Amino acid sequence: MDDSILELVLSIQSDASRKEAQGLVERFGGVLSSIQDEAGLTTRLPKPLSDYYFVRNLKHEELVSLADAVSSIDSFDAAYLAPVAKVAAFAQDRPMIDLLPGDLPRDLTVLQGHLLDSASGGVDAHHAWDNEAKGAGVTLIDIEGGWNFDHEDLKDNNLGLISGTNGPASDVDHGTKAIGVISADENSFGVTGIAPQAQTGGVSIYPTQSSAPAIIKAADRLQAGDIILLELQRSHPTSGLTMGNGPDIPIEWWPCDLAAVEFAVKKGIVVVSCAGNAGQDLDDPIFNSPAPRFPLGWSNPFSRRDELSSIIVGAGVPPRSRFGRDRSRLPSSNFGGCVTCQGWGAFVLSTGGGDVRFTPNPNQRYTKNFSGTSSAAAMIAGVVACMQSFRIRKNSHPLAPSDIKLLLEEFGSPQQSSGDRPRTQNVGKRPDLRLLLDSLERMS
Repeated sequence: MDDSILELVLSIQSDASRKEAQGLVERFGGVLSSIQDEAGLTTRLPKPLSDYYFVRNLKHEELVSLADAVSSIDSFDAAYLAPVAKVAAFAQDRPMIDLLPGDLPRDLTVLQGHLLDSASGGVDAHHAWDNEAKGAGVTLIDIEGGWNFDHEDLKDNNLGLISGTNGPASDVDHGTKAIGVISADENSFGVTGIAPQAQTGGVSIYPTQSSAPAIIKAADRLQAGDIILLELQRSHPTSGLTMGNGPDIPIEWWPCDLAAVEFAVKKGIVVVSCAGNAGQDLDDPIFNSPAPRFPLGWSNPFSRRDELSSIIVGAGVPPRSRFGRDRSRLPSSNFGGCVTCQGWGAFVLSTGGGDVRFTPNPNQRYTKNFSGTSSAAAMIAGVVACMQSFRIRKNSHPLAPSDIKLLLEEFGSPQQSSGDRPRTQNVGKRPDLRLLLDSLERMS
């Protein structure tokens, strides 16, 4: 992997253009790689995905120079620079209550408020479990930077690392937390996931850091009704070519990622993504303007949410928190009309970390500090897995992604206002699995 914070994406729609691009890239000392090859598929991708190519092995300055050179060639539909995708991590304060190792029971589920609290405090996972909706029959792939699949509480339904390599230790810890929220094992110790019977695995953005091929790889492994969790964000190019300094926003604002999300959703796969942790209004008109050299005809996906888009998740304040009223927008969370629903944005107990139970063995560490839109999106992915398993058991076939989105928008505990964060700064409702499963029962 090069040390650039940028990647150059080309849209090449003819063999002549591809040869022209190949020669130009090679003169700069780079490598041109099709998204088809990046995804490692043998079957041909549909347009526009089949038209996308990536430039590899060039540093930041070289990519900028190459982008300038390419911009003078009319045969490319797009030649845009994008900041590399990164894990949607958010550094939160320490938990309100630090428990000493001697104070902790072996079974930590008694501390998992999002499970124990029925709506409106939590998502009422216990009601789903009472109705045999624990994620059975559903596979979920988390796309981010790494995981510790050797953790003691991630043994039962673990598909492991499906593609790519683990990145830095901080990314591995982040992924371990996300998977724990979704599907930590049912046992007599540690924590329990919202959908503990769901099969879960990881597709890493490392070593290339291209998110679109990772989405395609995951979608190729899944079937209708399954779930992709995008624990990623990118910096918006508010500073032109000096990218990496803008607010972090959902990755599908970029054309190639949007095409990959649409590819997955067309297969019937539910895509859950993070709203991002920049306190940004995603309805801001700034997002209506394309980055330089975006494809002609591009329009802002945040303003045209349709049946092929992802479920964008905002971060809400959990109950009994110093951040404000329960279900109000967490100050760091992005918000806007494109956000479907909210999950807890702080104090989520999960595998990994070590601030609740720190031991020399990383396979036995736990945290009560998973936070931001990352923890929120993981919670929603778990809720969706419960919904799909209930539907499959009742009807033998899963819900379409568009139906899931509509149900999450309707059946939940309403967002509240808090201080200078009115509920008009939309992060949506907190899902209520009792209401959601009752609705599915009526639909069956």
